[in-house]
Amino acid sequence: MLYIYLAIGFVFFIIIMAICIHNQIMNIEKIQIKINEAENNINILLEKKLNLLSNISKTINAKNKEKILVGLPKIKNKKLEIFNLINESSKLNKELNIFIEDNNYILSDEEDSLMKDLYNTNLEINSIIDYYNLNSDLYNKTIKKRTYLFTRIIKRFVKKEKILVEKEVEFEILKQNNNDNS
Repeated sequence: MLYIYLAIGFVFFIIIMAICIHNQIMNIEKIQIKINEAENNINILLEKKLNLLSNISKTINAKNKEKILVGLPKIKNKKLEIFNLINESSKLNKELNIFIEDNNYILSDEEDSLMKDLYNTNLEINSIIDYYNLNSDLYNKTIKKRTYLFTRIIKRFVKKEKILVEKEVEFEILKQNNNDNS
């Protein structure tokens, strides 16, 4: 009789462990889905940012002798990882801002509209990067601390890297214009 109770207890233990492992895997996969969605959104916004930079540089280059953002076509043609693409597009954005500020360049209405779109796109990118980093931290903590050995054997989870970006300093006029329009 004792063996029957031990067998039933062992079966319940196995069932509970299987349920716990399944729940862990499902939680980790939900976090992975959020991370993948954030990566996709970042890629879409980066493409939008590069297109805006391209349009702005075309209008400015048409009016000026000094050409700006000459490295943009190379970046658009390369297939860069998301981390490198963020950094390269930020450098181009800084180059544009420095050109406008240093040369006291007066933006046309079209360029001003494109710059506002660029500013808003940068805000969106930064907020999605924060969301991505939050979920990657949660993912890394979950796979590091809360996974059972069985879960690690069943699925191989790889640590996710955070996206580290220098926060861009937009020039004050654009911030003021954007706040006035809100």
